[in-house]
Amino acid sequence: MRWIAIVLATLLLAAAPADAARTRSCGPKSAPTVAQSSTIRVYGKEQDFAACWRRSRVKPVDLYYGALGPLRLRGRYVAYVSRSCADGCGLRLEIVDVKRGESVESTDVLPGTVRTLVATRGGAAAFLVDDKGTRYIQKLDSLGPEEIDRGPEVHSLTLHRGRLHWLHGTAQRDDHIAHARRCGPIKDTHTVALSRNVRAYYTPRFTEADRYSYYACLLGGGKPFFLEYEEAYPSTATSSPVAFQVAGHHVFWLELGCYQGGCTATLHIADIAKRRQREGQLHSRGTTTYYPNRRGFAALFDPPSPGFPDAYIYAFDSTGERLLDQGPEIDPASIAVYADAVVWRNGGEQHSAPLR
Repeated sequence: MRWIAIVLATLLLAAAPADAARTRSCGPKSAPTVAQSSTIRVYGKEQDFAACWRRSRVKPVDLYYGALGPLRLRGRYVAYVSRSCADGCGLRLEIVDVKRGESVESTDVLPGTVRTLVATRGGAAAFLVDDKGTRYIQKLDSLGPEEIDRGPEVHSLTLHRGRLHWLHGTAQRDDHIAHARRCGPIKDTHTVALSRNVRAYYTPRFTEADRYSYYACLLGGGKPFFLEYEEAYPSTATSSPVAFQVAGHHVFWLELGCYQGGCTATLHIADIAKRRQREGQLHSRGTTTYYPNRRGFAALFDPPSPGFPDAYIYAFDSTGERLLDQGPEIDPASIAVYADAVVWRNGGEQHSAPLR
């Protein structure tokens, strides 16, 4: 029996260097290594980076082009932050399944600087961002990104056994890092808005003749509810749903219609619990922003533009749309929408209007 143990030990020692060498063989040797673990190597320089799987010859995954920020290597996943100024400077969090050679999900381009990044071996991540004194936390997994807190006093984000912990001032808060409740298909879809209750997403087109299809669903179950198509055929006129937000059981978005260089925006609202939607009749300029509430109401702000020195603020509630105020001194930072009212400042003077 002793000689069998000796033979096995010899075989294990002989196999170890070969296995270690195979594990280390990943990606071009000439590329600088940024970070590595027993399973993953991240390499590259300047704004061009990639990640490769060290245990097989899976094709390396190119990371989003940009300056590489904080990253976490966890099992088969890389969660990383990149910063780019291609479409306006901002940061972006992405999770990559390096073993499969594919992206799991990513956030949109966001403002600010990452203070803390945490990730799990199951393909979920979260980060705390400071944007000029305003702080916010987003979490991300295969379902999509969700902002879970915001405010100047948000700080001290940590991860323990799959739960996020942080402070909002002195109040302790926590949440699952991964979404426990889900709805709708995950593969071949992209989430455009996500909350604790509702997910809005689209299915991509695979040919030029296809259309993007937008849906929403209640987390935890429920048949997806169709929202809108995106008409994007090559022509002088296009129609695109943009700027999705979720409040309560409602999904809000703007339909951006462009024709011969000019664009207008129309607000749409869908009640996913009652499975119905409505749209405004106002076709404001394409620079419109809106401020929703959980009752399915909103305020719309149309800023000044060349040839139009006045800004406009509208209300959209159960009575429809109506103009609340106009003038060159409406402060968009002062606009706040409550359950039953809109407040704002014009020329330093406080104004309000009911929502009903």
